[in-house]
Amino acid sequence: MENKNKKILVGAVTSNRHAKCLDEFSEHVNALTYPHDIFIVDNTENDEYCKILKRKGFQVHKYEREAKEHINVTLAKCRDIVRLHALNNDYDYLLFLDTDVIVPKDTIEILLKHDKDMVGLIYDFYIGGGLKLPSILKSGDFFMTRRKNVNTFDWDDVEKAKPNLIKTAGTGLGCCLIKRIVLENVPFRRSAIFICGEDVWFWNEANDKGYESWADSNYRLPHRHVKWNGLDVRPTKKLYFAFGPADATEAEIVS
Repeated sequence: MENKNKKILVGAVTSNRHAKCLDEFSEHVNALTYPHDIFIVDNTENDEYCKILKRKGFQVHKYEREAKEHINVTLAKCRDIVRLHALNNDYDYLLFLDTDVIVPKDTIEILLKHDKDMVGLIYDFYIGGGLKLPSILKSGDFFMTRRKNVNTFDWDDVEKAKPNLIKTAGTGLGCCLIKRIVLENVPFRRSAIFICGEDVWFWNEANDKGYESWADSNYRLPHRHVKWNGLDVRPTKKLYFAFGPADATEAEIVS
């Protein structure tokens, strides 16, 4: 597949939680060597961080959170704003980057050459207690208030896979290149009672629709992990649902 003239959007969702990472993010995202545009959605409660981002030269959409809106609902809505911006402006690919993940300057070229529906570079995913796992999921069945058969990769798996690609059940959106056809058919959805994040819902629906996720085993990206201090990211378990989230704005409520 010819990838020399693909139109690329680099999209990020951020807030002032990541302010300490901004200079480093700005430096490395502007150093990306493949032609691209950058679009950022800021969900900080006030306007000050948005002004800082704009002074850095970024195109920024300021998202206004609803009162008492669960942070995971906010993240899903913000990612969907990025998705729609990519579609409405005729981009061929969307490269999602988290503003606390540091990528090499040839990231877009690396990922384009693989020609996959979704493909990313791997970084450390922090799961508590200082434990760091690769940002890729091996398998799992996810329901609104429970999960089963969840199996994650570890770094030994990644080492054994080198230099090959790894087929995943989900590749972390901190660094993931997504084809337009996926964006057209898989939105970002979220319910405050869903036990996992908006990325897991997205992966589930993409998998159900036949799109594949892959990861390049040759990279372990620096992740300047910022804790969620002061934000409640726990699901609000009030209802029980019959089935998982794929391709449904709301799951069926069962008594």
